[in-house]
Parts: sequence; C-alpha cells; structure tokens
Amino acid sequence: MVKILYWNCGNGLLKKLDYIKDTLTHEKPDVFDHYLLISETGTYKRVQREKRFKEFINWNFDQDKARKYLNDLLQAMPIMSWDNVYELDYRIRACLIQTMVKFAKSRRITIRRQNEIVSPRIVKIRNWRDSLRKKWLKNKTALNYVNLVRSCRILRKEVHKTRKKILISKTKKGPKEFWQEVNKLRGCHSSQIHSLSINGAEVRNDQVIADRFADFFVNKVNDLLGSYEPHKPPLLPQSLTSCPLFTEQEVSRSFDRLSNKKSAGMDSLSGFFIKIFKSQLINPLMRLFNLVLEGNPVPATWKIAKIFPVHKKGPTNLVENYRPVSNIISIAKLFELCLLQRIEAIDQDETVGYTQHGFRKRHSTTSAVVELVDNICEAKEDGNVVAVYSADLTAAFDILRKEKLVEIMKAKEFPDYIILAVHNYLENRSGYVQLNDSRSCVKDIRAGCVQGSILGPYLFNIYTSDLNKVISPCSLTVYADDSYVMASACDKETLVALLEITLQKHFEWLQSVGMICNLSKTELIGFGLDELEVNVGNVRVVSKEQVKVLGITLDNKLNWEFHIRKVIAKCRSFLFPLRYIRKQLNANDTIKILKAQLVSVMTYGSPCWSASINYSQRARLRSVYFQAIRTVLRDFNFNLNRTLLLRKSGMESIDDILFKRISTFIFSIYYYLEPTNLAGRLLSRGYFNERQSGQIMFFDLSRTKFGRRSLLNRIREFTHSWSFEWTGLNPMLFKSKLKTQFQKPV
Repeated sequence: MVKILYWNCGNGLLKKLDYIKDTLTHEKPDVFDHYLLISETGTYKRVQREKRFKEFINWNFDQDKARKYLNDLLQAMPIMSWDNVYELDYRIRACLIQTMVKFAKSRRITIRRQNEIVSPRIVKIRNWRDSLRKKWLKNKTALNYVNLVRSCRILRKEVHKTRKKILISKTKKGPKEFWQEVNKLRGCHSSQIHSLSINGAEVRNDQVIADRFADFFVNKVNDLLGSYEPHKPPLLPQSLTSCPLFTEQEVSRSFDRLSNKKSAGMDSLSGFFIKIFKSQLINPLMRLFNLVLEGNPVPATWKIAKIFPVHKKGPTNLVENYRPVSNIISIAKLFELCLLQRIEAIDQDETVGYTQHGFRKRHSTTSAVVELVDNICEAKEDGNVVAVYSADLTAAFDILRKEKLVEIMKAKEFPDYIILAVHNYLENRSGYVQLNDSRSCVKDIRAGCVQGSILGPYLFNIYTSDLNKVISPCSLTVYADDSYVMASACDKETLVALLEITLQKHFEWLQSVGMICNLSKTELIGFGLDELEVNVGNVRVVSKEQVKVLGITLDNKLNWEFHIRKVIAKCRSFLFPLRYIRKQLNANDTIKILKAQLVSVMTYGSPCWSASINYSQRARLRSVYFQAIRTVLRDFNFNLNRTLLLRKSGMESIDDILFKRISTFIFSIYYYLEPTNLAGRLLSRGYFNERQSGQIMFFDLSRTKFGRRSLLNRIREFTHSWSFEWTGLNPMLFKSKLKTQFQKPV
C-alpha cells in the first residue's frame, strides 16, 4: 500500500508531489483553496462472501394426478400396518413424501446478496442477462447491445412485479411480517440470523450458531426448573376401549382448520400440501388418531420439534434476545386439532375460567382491556381508591409441569382418555434448532407445552385457571400468561395492605404450580392517587404514571393521552415507508396496504378508548390519517380538501371507522353473550321500551366523570345512532346494515 500526496492548487487542479510523508495525514494552510490531499493506491484483500442458498418448491403441479398417485400408494399398504401406531404413521408419511418428491419438484437457488429479491424466474432472467453481457463484451455489436438492454428491462419489470406480489401477500400476514418485508426490500435489515456474538467474537457459521441457540434454550429452562424431575403418571384405567373415537366429521373439520402455511416440520410436509389430499387421508388418519386415543403410545416423530429462534428485542447478535418457536409435523397438528375439538366441547368458563380472554372464540385483547377498564370505573363510581398490578412470568410456556397439568385436569373432571392422550403427547419431547440448512443436535425437553403449536395455549389456560380463586376479593383479568389484578379499598392505607396480601398469595400460588414470577418487572399503577408503594418480601414496587396493558397504554387519570401520543407516533413513522411503497405500487394497491396496516394501528383496541377521547385528541388522529392519504395520492401541495381526499381514495373517515368498530364489538357481546362478564354487565343495563315493541334500550349508570370512561356506560349513545332495527339481526346482517348507514350518496 502506497500513500501519494497531492497539492491542491485551486480551480480544481492537483499537483503530484515527488516525496511521500507517512507521518503527514492532513495539512491545511491559511489559504482556503490550497491544502494537501492523500491518496492511497494498491490492491486490497477481497473478502470472500459465504454462499447462501434458498430452496423453492414448485407447488403448481397436477393435483388430480397427485391424488390418484397417493391413493394408489395408500391402497397398497399392508393390512397389518393398520393396527400398529408406529408403522401406520411411518407408511402414511412415506406415501406423502414420495408423492411430494414426484410432483412438487424443489429447486435450490443461490442468494447473492443478503436482501436481494429472488425467485426462480428472476434467477433465470438474471443468468440470461449475464450471458448477454459477456457476449456483448466479447463482440460489441449493435445487436448484442440491444439484446442486453432488453434483458435488463425485462429483469427490472420482473423484480418490480415480484416486489408488488410480496408486499400484497405480506399484508395479509400481519403488521410484523409486513414491515419486516418492507425493511428487507429497502435494504435496512434482514430478519435472518447471519451472525452471533459468542464470548466477544463474531461468529457467522450456521452450525455453530444453531448449536449455541440449542444450548441456550435448554440451559435456560433447566436453570428455571432446578431439581425438578418428572413423576410417574397418575393412575388411569389400563384400557380405554369405551372412549368415544374420532369421527370422520371431526377429522374433516381439523383439515379445514389447519393453516395453509407452507412451513413444515422435520418431515417437510407442510399444511398447504397435506390439505390437497384431504379426501385420501381422512380414513387412514382417523384410524391412526383413534389408535392413539385408545391409549397406544404417541409416535416419536410427533414429539420432535423443529425450533426457530425468533427475535424479541435488542441487538440481533445476542442469543438472549431470542425466544424459541417450535414447528411440529402437520399430522401432529391435525391430531391436536381433533383433540382440541373435544376440549372445546366442555364448558370453557369452567375449565379455563371466565376471566381468561386468550385463545378463546369471541375473546381478544380488546375484550380483556374493556373488562379491566370497566372494573376500574365501577370501583371509582363507588368512591374507592383503585390500583392495578401486572405479574410478569418467566418462560411460562416452557416450564409447565405436565404432572401438575394432569392433576388439574382430573380435578376439573376431564374424561380419562383426554387426560391420558395429553400426558402421552407431552412426555419425552425433544427438539433441535434449524438455521438455514444447518441444524443442531437433538435436545431433550424436560417440561413445558409446545410453544407455537395449536393445543399448547389451551393447555396453559387450563393450567392457570385456578388463579381467580386465589386473588379474591380482587378482580382478575387474564390474557394467556399476562394477568392483571385490580384492587380497590376505601382509603390508601387499606389499599396498600390489600395489595401486599394479594401479591404475596399470588406469588405463592405461582410457586406452587411451578411458575416463576419476576418481581422486579411487576408493574403497579394507581388511579386518582399520588405515588403508591408496595413491599413484597425484599422487593419494593412503586406505582407508575402509565402502564402498557396488552398493547394499550393506561394512564393514572384514564384520559388516554399517552395512548393517543403513541398511536400518532406509530402512524407518523409509517409515512416515510409509505412513500417508498407508493413508488413500488399503484395508488389502488397502496390504499389496500393503508387500510390493512395504518388503519389497524390507529383503531387497535378502539372500543376501550375511542368513546372517551376529547375533541383535541380526535383532531390529531384525523390529521395524521389524512396526511397518510395525501401521501398515497401525492397531494403534497394540499390541492384537495378532506372531503375530496376521501372521495378520490375511497377511504372512510376515521370517525366512521371507529364508530363501526365499537358498534360491532357491542353487538357481538349482545348476540353471543360472550365474554361472560361483559355480557352480564351489558344486560344489566338493558330494558324493553314499551312504546317500541321489542326494542331494547340501555341505562347510563355513571354518576361521575370517571364512570363515563367505561364503554358499557355509553352503550345508549351508540344504539340510538343505529338507524335500523337491530335486535333480530345476526352479526353478518348487522355489519351490512351498519355499512349501508354510512354510505354517502354519489
């Protein structure tokens, strides 16, 4: 490497000096346009990039021929294999794999750059372009140049088409996947793991990274479990010949509920591929599932999970910032769905608790927050002082004790065959970490339910269903492993004593079932109070001005100001990527993304807060909403007013959207009578109007300004605004009537 000095003589002229001064790095005389410049020449060592591959499977095959081929393979199976669980499972999956290899051809593609868009057609066009470039460099004729330019133009169009297809498809998968893809296309960052910091060194080897993740996930759970050793299974009947077997209708419904995702377990058979052969697989799988239900061992392949590290927060090169998500084989997912139908047939308010809002039909994070806010408002209406705390559980799904789960299920009088099937399914599980084409060694999983499976969340709900009895007389609101306890008392001193007793009982119960609560992350908020302090053991918990409850920010005055600020900040961060998206897509496609992404952010949890915000907060929401529409329509000079913006874009006003969301939420509670707590309180406010036969009216029971912040105290305002008879409608007809009410005349 050689350093060469140049003297800037002004007017853009450089004069090369005859000598070299290694010690001189920069010299600037008093004259402004005369100074020394240093130029380095020589050859640099080229960094060899590691080649990465991506496998594409052609799913556009002749499905009729594939069904006939699979049917012939299944018919050729030996009759004796139908009575053996292991052999039947092996032969069914072998027939499916053989069919996939024959019809769904796979192709391996080299990814040249980290964030480059790849597809089989793009790779084919790119190779064609490269060959034309070599041909033109060899023989620079006009014809070769025209062909090269034509290939470049075709490649640009194909990349643009693929970007559009990816953006639109990612819209349906949720905000997180969508923004990961947008940032990937922009070249900001990739969700893939390319390096990991191990003992201060940067490691890029996929095999080493996969082993490191596997060791970390297993050691973390083992440290939490401590000296826990699985006990013997509870005493159950030796034969379960009288248990009701799965029917063809139940297996068929399981196929319908199975996800269409192309991700697969260790056998590479995705749910999308399995559902194609529904009619051919119903009878063999029904026989297989019934053998397991009768008490036969669960096939070992069902218990091996392919684990993917999913980033939570913080730097992406630290292993502790990831959580494990398991992917099991599709046949095991179908068995879970069949078993789940039997569990859902039992009264869920009895089995999982009426305060549980997670992973239940017609329950959501919104219903959980609405119930919590209503509890707070009712307590404030009675003149009490109120506080809410949340308990943070550490690796809740990963340390679930299956023996304790069996005891709880027996106490709740679950059928013996379901208890035995669940226990057999959860014991002796194992898994390995998959990272690109590398996988770690298979590790034993001592406890826990499968995080990422279908049945796991419902089993966790059953496991924690008795918490409501422990924290009485306080009220409890639960969503999965997030629990929020509201305590109220006549004065501050009594409230502090009640909180300390309840927290102590809460933590002792969690310890008795094997859960671990992180006291340092326990959050506390007092409503209408100054700073509140609670001491539990050696831990001091101080109240905050605001807390985040299931993605919605609650402040101690319950005026939603902090939540509105965060919503507006999120929406403003959407505007710059929206300009990038608008360059890739036309206005109509961008409007679809705007409805799916920005509107979902602005209206998330709207039944909790939108009826209580003031005029200023609503005006700020309108402002950022119309700013996004102007970005899509490229009206940067404000040539269109807000009415014309809505008409040209086909969007509804944000006020109409919020009103419809609240109305639909209220009608769903009235029609289904779920969630149970909210339905009971809603009906307690209703009465029949004698002048209008069959018309239900509602009371406003609020006496204070705080009570008016409850949604259930404002139902009367919304029902009076529905300009149609709604008491005899079902939810689908109600939505269509509500949509007709807000249609503007052309």
